[in-house]
Amino acid sequence: MKVKKLFQKTLFGVFSLFGFIGLSTSILCVYTVDTHLSEEYVSNSQDIAKTIADASVDILLNRDLSTLQSLIDQFVEIQGIRYIYVTNEAGEYLAHTFVPGIPEEILAGDPSNTETVDRNLPGMGDFVEVGSPILAGV
Repeated sequence: MKVKKLFQKTLFGVFSLFGFIGLSTSILCVYTVDTHLSEEYVSNSQDIAKTIADASVDILLNRDLSTLQSLIDQFVEIQGIRYIYVTNEAGEYLAHTFVPGIPEEILAGDPSNTETVDRNLPGMGDFVEVGSPILAGV
């Protein structure tokens, strides 16, 4: 009879250890996937910002803001991109994809900031905002 009780305790220990290993592996996988996907979104966003900045040089020099608006409207259709805006060196918004207008949280921010910023826009959600200078150093 004592052997059966000892076997039950061992079996419980084995199942508990298996459950703990399974749970910790699942948590680690979720964390790793979330981290990698977040890094990928930031990297893709930085590439898109640089592409828009590089493509906007001639457009801005010719003061063709309708073409600039058309350019950013094409990029906002990409999955994961919710908004794009372009400012000049004075911080004036030249083009944006916000309807009907630019949210107060964006207006209160620093438009010349090219660092990655975590931003929460009420009614829209949480975002990672990236920037890229146009004609930097020219």
